[in-house]
Amino acid sequence: NYALLSSIPASLLANNKAFNKVKSKMNSISVPLEMIITGDFKDPKISVNFKNQAKDVISVVTEKAKEAVKEKASDEAQKLIGKAQIEADKIVATAKTQANKTREEGLKLANKTREETNKVAKTIREKAYKLADAEVANSKNILEKKAKQLVADKAKLKADQIEINAIKEGDKKANLINEKSEKTAKSIENEAQRRANKVINEAQQKVNKLQ
Repeated sequence: NYALLSSIPASLLANNKAFNKVKSKMNSISVPLEMIITGDFKDPKISVNFKNQAKDVISVVTEKAKEAVKEKASDEAQKLIGKAQIEADKIVATAKTQANKTREEGLKLANKTREETNKVAKTIREKAYKLADAEVANSKNILEKKAKQLVADKAKLKADQIEINAIKEGDKKANLINEKSEKTAKSIENEAQRRANKVINEAQQKVNKLQ
């Protein structure tokens, strides 16, 4: 006599009364099965005692069914989280591009504002210098020239101060433009992150329902 340990698809046992109560869990599950071989090589006889193995097999089937359900739920959970992460990353990446574009446009406008202000201030100063020097050049004598030179020097100092103030004002306007664009960019990024977090949280809630 020989005892042979093998395995068969659990679904094949579903027509046996001993396994009917776990029939719904038997798809794609294999269970161990002990077969008794008697007789000789010319006339072997194989028998299986379902009644003695029923409890053990039912336990195996039930446990494997649970494992299969958990594995399927885990796979589904990974798909949900993976898909949500891709969507969330896309939202954040798109917002990042938009935010950076906003910053670049703000910086470009700020630099343009600063350059134009400096250019105007420089032009005003140069005109003031030119007028002052022209007045000095039109002097008829040394005394008049000295007197006009004093006036010209004061005019130039005033022109210098006007240029300095204009440059500061240009810098102030440029900084405000940069601050505004940065605020807008941050708002875009924060809103995108909020939406991305919502997508992930909703996916997590679906995963929790699978467990």
